[in-house]
Amino acid sequence: MTTVNRRGLLALGAASAAGAGTLGLTPAEAALTRRELTPQVTEGPYYLDPVHMRADITEGLPGIGLDVRFLIRDPTGAPLPAARVDIWHCNADGLYSGFGGDPGREPSAGQKAATYLRGAQITDAAGEVLFHSLYPGWYPGRTTHIHFKVWQGARTVLTCQVFLPDALSEFLYTQAPAYKRQQVRDTLNRTDGIAVMAGDLTLGSVREHGDRYLVSLTAVVDPAATPAVDRPPFGMGPPPGMGPPHGPPPGRPDGPAGPPPGFGPPGWPGRREVLTGEARVAALLPGKGLLAKPPS
Repeated sequence: MTTVNRRGLLALGAASAAGAGTLGLTPAEAALTRRELTPQVTEGPYYLDPVHMRADITEGLPGIGLDVRFLIRDPTGAPLPAARVDIWHCNADGLYSGFGGDPGREPSAGQKAATYLRGAQITDAAGEVLFHSLYPGWYPGRTTHIHFKVWQGARTVLTCQVFLPDALSEFLYTQAPAYKRQQVRDTLNRTDGIAVMAGDLTLGSVREHGDRYLVSLTAVVDPAATPAVDRPPFGMGPPPGMGPPHGPPPGRPDGPAGPPPGFGPPGWPGRREVLTGEARVAALLPGKGLLAKPPS
């Protein structure tokens, strides 16, 4: 597992903490007091019905350790036990298991059969699940994110994404060996249309947790909900027998040759100008960050 300079990571604490809600509550926790439902967010083209019910989804991959905790609540604030939670995200190189890196091309046999960074668990009596994972990488057109679904029986009641602090992501992508690349990521939280529409209720709360990070998100769901799932098509079908449990698979044959805007995998041309200098620093930090001028 990759390690980086601890002092450098601690320097990011103030920037990450600035995203917390009033009175020490995260936006998601504050929403719980208002009984505000967590918003539905696009499923994206990389969902596969999990083949593993498991807590550890790393499969020995390199990267920075990340535990992902979901606290599932109903609109009254009560825990939602016995709900299934699915999780999936890309690896340090920006690849999703089961899919290749080039649009329209069949993935290698090993990549097609891979199941890394995917899994599912059932919430306990407190409405919680904890996954052992790795900090996600990135790919052109999207900011750093983790996908998840909440099920009640055979019904999906929430499809959503968790977004992580940009300052922390920037540090890891430029300092941690498993994540370093020649390219600079082109999309940040403030320039990702999906993240902007999802809003603060999908921002994960991140802290150090032993030899890894812990990201937590409280999701408020309606157990009786039957939301339509936004499932953009992709140019490739999923591995045999691994499509979603209902509805058309994400790579149905009648889909377009490539992914929709904002869903390009590694190798797909970037769609945004890369921010640099002061403009990038301003986008990375909460509010106006270090560029904010003191009041006169």
